Amino acid sequence: MDEREITWILKLCGRRSYEPGQTIFDQGDLGNCFYVIVYGEVIIRRGITELSRLKQGDCFGEMAILEEAPRVATAEAARETLLFSIERDILADTLPSLGFKIATHLAKELSRKLRETDVLVGG
Repeated sequence: MDEREITWILKLCGRRSYEPGQTIFDQGDLGNCFYVIVYGEVIIRRGITELSRLKQGDCFGEMAILEEAPRVATAEAARETLLFSIERDILADTLPSLGFKIATHLAKELSRKLRETDVLVGG
């Protein structure tokens, strides 16, 4: 993104703070935004199984931007955490060209994560 696009996104982002152990979203919740970690740490889990730990600069919940479907895992703050949230409607309606750019990047990121998972499960 160029500087102008970053400025627009930052103006339109929600900012949400979480305390350790606080749930960001639950598996099965309908998602309408994705998150970028400004600082802190987030645990992604399914049931009691920890799938990953994410840190500053990581994004998660991105599938909600690409499709309207229930969350496939639970996200929880591992320590004091500040997140930027970016809603699907803002990207689709307010800034469609930027929304397309972000959706393309997210699709690439999801593809990378899928390849990594495939290696882990021996595919």
